[in-house]
Amino acid sequence: MDTPESKNSEELRSLPEKHGAYTVGMLESLKEIEPLSTTDALSELTMEIFPFNERLTAFVSQRFGIADDVKSVKKALRQSGNEKGLGFSSANLSQWITKEKWEVYVSPRSIFKLCLAMNLDLAESQRFCFECLYQNWLNYRVAEEAIYIFFIGCQDVFGNEAYEKAIETLKWYQSEIASKANMPRSSASEGESAAGYTRLLGGKIRGLSETYFSSQDGAIDAFRSFLQSNQRLFTGIQRSAVETYDLYFKEGGIGIRPLIDMYKEKYGLTLPETSYLDNAYVQEDSQRKRLLWGTMNRRAWLEENERDLDVLQDREIRTEEHAVGRMRENGIPRGNMVALLFFHFCFENDAQMTNGALKEALFDSFYQRTNTVLTDECGMMPLHPRKPLDGLFLRSIARSGNKHPIEYLNQVLMEFYSM
Repeated sequence: MDTPESKNSEELRSLPEKHGAYTVGMLESLKEIEPLSTTDALSELTMEIFPFNERLTAFVSQRFGIADDVKSVKKALRQSGNEKGLGFSSANLSQWITKEKWEVYVSPRSIFKLCLAMNLDLAESQRFCFECLYQNWLNYRVAEEAIYIFFIGCQDVFGNEAYEKAIETLKWYQSEIASKANMPRSSASEGESAAGYTRLLGGKIRGLSETYFSSQDGAIDAFRSFLQSNQRLFTGIQRSAVETYDLYFKEGGIGIRPLIDMYKEKYGLTLPETSYLDNAYVQEDSQRKRLLWGTMNRRAWLEENERDLDVLQDREIRTEEHAVGRMRENGIPRGNMVALLFFHFCFENDAQMTNGALKEALFDSFYQRTNTVLTDECGMMPLHPRKPLDGLFLRSIARSGNKHPIEYLNQVLMEFYSM
């Protein structure tokens, strides 16, 4: 029997296979495992990048059944925004629709507004974030985003007032937290699984959003009661992602050897916890205690190019030592989790990584395992073959032939930052 928890996980995991014929086709082509030179792999990667504004206008125009052009899309969003009190700013619409950028970060509140403007239900909203924005779905563990999720699911109850009522609920929740700032706060036991809480909250919110409410007041009362009783689980950061990151990087578990142990076994060196992705201060051996040494020229490249053109987007993956060191307080970016799982998988299967005949099985294992960890443990989106960062790691296994994927990845990056 399907439960709200299992429905959430299954919908996230199945996004690549269910949405977008082009995306599905690209994923299938990667699974065919065709060895390519790093130059050709880089060309393949960059040729598949569609500017953010083109992706958004195509999605909105299809949703509204209108022409796929800037004027029509802006008009449709403004009209819907006015009806629902969303208040789209000219600056936002210009940034999203007019400017040609590879990637544009859309805040959780703006994601919420766009979903309401297009009358997207929860499943359609997840697809929108994955297929169009290339961003994570709203986070159940963050109270503000959980509120947005609930009101997306209850649009039939709130109609054009969904945004207004959501903001009222958010202000109420923030006031409740502020009023208790000086009181002892209960928290989830450190011995309990935060990943379990992520699934639990997701399932509860999903269940509430699918509940029949006879009035708006009844729905709001039920949701406020839910927020109060589960307040200790809204940590403000993805604790489940932090736990998962530590599990694969330094702590290990049943059937999982930590990356630092496998690295030391191979090289006899201790992998630094915060700087293993940072090459800013490397002077001698670029590969010594570093796993992302292909980024050596990144700083100089960024001085000459727009940041939205970077294959390693700052909001997606943090490589600087100080930024990695603060991830436990600020939350683990999805790109850092993908990178860690890639390096862990490569070291775990190190003896097989230079055998091109095994790459098909290795690719499938990496793809399935990584998606399970991202969706079930971290509440993040699965791997997206059209997303530049994801495509970089996927191609490093699928296209590397008899070359080790870590070496292949770094050579692709070196060529990218020399462009």
